[in-house]
Amino acid sequence: MNKNFSRTELYIRFGEEPTNVEKARQIFQALEDKKTELIGRYEYAETWDWSDQPEKIRRVRTGSIGYGIYDKEHWDELIEFLADSISKLKTAFDPLLNDIMKNAKNK
Repeated sequence: MNKNFSRTELYIRFGEEPTNVEKARQIFQALEDKKTELIGRYEYAETWDWSDQPEKIRRVRTGSIGYGIYDKEHWDELIEFLADSISKLKTAFDPLLNDIMKNAKNK
C-alpha cells in the first residue's frame, strides 16, 4: 500500500545468497506448476500476475485497487478489497505451500 494504490501479492524471497535464490526459484516453480490446477479450482486465480525475475524476486500479484493510504473516503472499500484478496490468496496457496515446505524438509 502506498499513497496512490494498494495491492496484494505472494512474495517469495529468501535473500541474495545463491542457495536462497535457488530455494525461492524452486518454490515459485512448484507453485507455478500448479497454476492450471489453481485456475481450475479458483476462478479468480485466472487474473493473477505471475512474475519470475531471475536473480531477484518471485511473486504472484493477486489484485490491486486505485486507492491508497491517504484516500480516507475509500478506506472501507480498501479494507474490504484487501481482506477479500488476502483471504483468496491464503485459501489457494496455504495447502500448496504447506506441502512444498513439508517435502523440502524431508529431502
